[in-house]
Parts: sequence; C-alpha cells; structure tokens
Amino acid sequence: MVTEDVPVTRKSTKKGTHDMQIDKSQIIDALKSKGDSDKADQADKELPDKVDTDEHADKLGKLGINPGELLGGGELGGKLGL
Repeated sequence: MVTEDVPVTRKSTKKGTHDMQIDKSQIIDALKSKGDSDKADQADKELPDKVDTDEHADKLGKLGINPGELLGGGELGGKLGL
C-alpha cells in the first residue's frame, strides 16, 4: 500500500501547546481504506475541512478514531502517513 504524506498543521494555543490539524479528506480516505464507508460518509458530513484533534476528539471518537492513534502512528495513523 502506498501512503502519502498527510498535511498536518500545528497551531499555538493560549496554553502554549500545539493542537494538531489534519485534512478531513485524509481521514475519510483512511476510513474508506479500512472498509468503513459508512463512517467515511459520516465523517464527510460532520467534520470540518481541517480537523483539530483536540477540539474534535468527541466526533472522532464517535467515528471510532482515537486521536492519539492518529498522531501516534497506530493503524490509522500509519494509513495517514503520521
């Protein structure tokens, strides 16, 4: 399987930490590659174009996506190239 680099944006927060933002299309593609077409459709409807892993953690959780896995290179993170 070929994995492309995923554009990930970091933004500074008031606390000096950095939130991670991932393109919604990359999450949708990763869900589809896992065979989760229904969740991919749901993600397309519910997530903004830039998904903030902290701000949208609840929505990601409802889709069965662990934000830590996205950033930590777990199965889905590997599909996203993280």
